[in-house]
Amino acid sequence: MILLVCYAVLLILLGWLDSRKVLDFGDYVLAGRSRGGLLVGASLLASVVGASATFGVVDMAYKVGFPAFWWLGSGAIGLVILGVSIAGKLATYEIYTLADLVEKLNGLAARWLVSVVVVVGWTCIVGAQYLAAADIVSQISGWDFHTSLVVAGLFVTIYCVLGGQASVMKTDFLQVGLMILGIGLTLYFLYSSSGMPEKGIDFTLWNDNFGYSSWAYFMIVVGSGFLVGPDVFGRLFTAKGPAQARRGALLSGVLLFLVSICIVLIGLWAKNNFTAPLAEGEKVLVCILSNYLPGWLGYLMMFGLLSAIVSSADTCLITASTTFEHDILGGTSVIRARILTLVLGVVAIIAVWDSTSIIQVLLFAYSIFNLGVIPPLLISIIFSHKRKMNVPFTLSAIFVGAAIGATSNYVAAADKSTYAFVAIGLSLLLSILAVIFGKKVGESVVPLRDGHQ
Repeated sequence: MILLVCYAVLLILLGWLDSRKVLDFGDYVLAGRSRGGLLVGASLLASVVGASATFGVVDMAYKVGFPAFWWLGSGAIGLVILGVSIAGKLATYEIYTLADLVEKLNGLAARWLVSVVVVVGWTCIVGAQYLAAADIVSQISGWDFHTSLVVAGLFVTIYCVLGGQASVMKTDFLQVGLMILGIGLTLYFLYSSSGMPEKGIDFTLWNDNFGYSSWAYFMIVVGSGFLVGPDVFGRLFTAKGPAQARRGALLSGVLLFLVSICIVLIGLWAKNNFTAPLAEGEKVLVCILSNYLPGWLGYLMMFGLLSAIVSSADTCLITASTTFEHDILGGTSVIRARILTLVLGVVAIIAVWDSTSIIQVLLFAYSIFNLGVIPPLLISIIFSHKRKMNVPFTLSAIFVGAAIGATSNYVAAADKSTYAFVAIGLSLLLSILAVIFGKKVGESVVPLRDGHQ
């Protein structure tokens, strides 16, 4: 408990110190566009390895085996593709947010629609991180779950209110190191203490519990968000230039691939060594921390996981609040952005008050954004130097994809991939029509930062 208090005080102190350096909206949102490739990559990794990559993937590996790798493996592929394709180009744009980019490419109406999707979806993602943080805080403190949810949620929210993006990226480097250390030592201890399974580890990427349709669903609904996402783009916008953005995306993709394998191996260890079924609602990782690790390592792993969750939650919260301020309200007020950060942090706590499934909350958010926004945005980026997309077709692509994506969360599991294919297929078709019926342009419609051509 003392360590938890010290951890919280340290982050709040760093947030307060950085709050004194925030001079304008650009400092609060993009940390002055001054980050190198290593810091961008570490921050990207810290941002994407959150609740889903820890509690959710371990639980999934316990149930379906090694194919749980695809939750983050699809993201690693997305980041690598991003690094070799458009990451450098994005770092040259003189913009603050993903929705800012949407307006330059597709008009004001598209910006508003995308902004609403981002604020709703990313507030849900923040809530999912708070759920996972509450599990850890409850384990450390002995508080009941809802008390832990409020304490963890308010702590992260206040930290974000104070320092903004500068604090978030500064602590991301420390937090990703703590996370990797905790996961690595836990993996080493578990397998060195029990040995390898008699039949070895089954590295099959598909099985009876996770078939090709599930893989396709993950690649579309989850992986695409790593290729085009407001939080990922927000990190790239902080880079000094194109080279730093490309290196950051590629570094985070490679590291995410390795981290994903390590996390899945922890879940497989539980699958092979747990002798009794879990209690209703019990998390596999919590059971490992409580019963199978020595005290010092258990606490180290808890803080490593908490660091991963805080890093993901703070990025998503800053993304949601600054999108609300800049893209819905149309302002650049740091004070109002901080107020919105506080409000959305509280809304995230309320939104997940009665939720238990981290994966389900995340899939809801991803399915709305990834199936509706990504196809038209990718198409518009590709053709940004050639054509201005037709606005009605673009808005239809966003709305139809997002609506069918949202509906996919309420159908039978066997039908989810079908809904995802239909959603992204229609969104892509409408996006192509938007290009065909759009107008020619003589040069890029997105303004460039000074010194970039």
